[in-house]
Amino acid sequence: LRSWMGIPLRAGDSAIGMLTMSRTEPGYFTLEHARLARAFADQAAIAIENARLFEETHRRARESEALFRADDMLFRSLDIDEVLQALVDVTVDLVGADKSEVTTRDPVTGISRVRASRNLAPETVDAINAMLTSLGSRPAPTDFPEVHVRRELRPSEELLRPLTDVEGIRTFVEV
Repeated sequence: LRSWMGIPLRAGDSAIGMLTMSRTEPGYFTLEHARLARAFADQAAIAIENARLFEETHRRARESEALFRADDMLFRSLDIDEVLQALVDVTVDLVGADKSEVTTRDPVTGISRVRASRNLAPETVDAINAMLTSLGSRPAPTDFPEVHVRRELRPSEELLRPLTDVEGIRTFVEV
């Protein structure tokens, strides 16, 4: 490599990439090459930004459609089990999750149990329910954030490891 030229690809004030060229001949690139490359890079950046905006528009349209579908599914029934199943189904479809479950707390016993799930093995659901029953009644959590993303289990959650390993779960979100 004896000659190299790099031209930033800019969309507005942001650099979105770089166009590079190289040759084995020393001193190959001239100011005319730079001028032509700059013009081409400007056009390419516009095309790239248009494609990105097009993808973003389609992604938002899909999300809006999924939200409308979710609204329809969630309010189609007054049966709690159907509503909870719709919730996990919509979660998988809308967020692109592999699996979903919803647990509810019994107001009398305070014990939680899985009420609906999608893409979890029945044995896993049974194991989660057994674990929740063994934990017994606990006060409702009040110090948890609204949404929590976990990339690894906390030490206090290591008892979940056999379940997360069997199901191939590496990241999970609690809402």
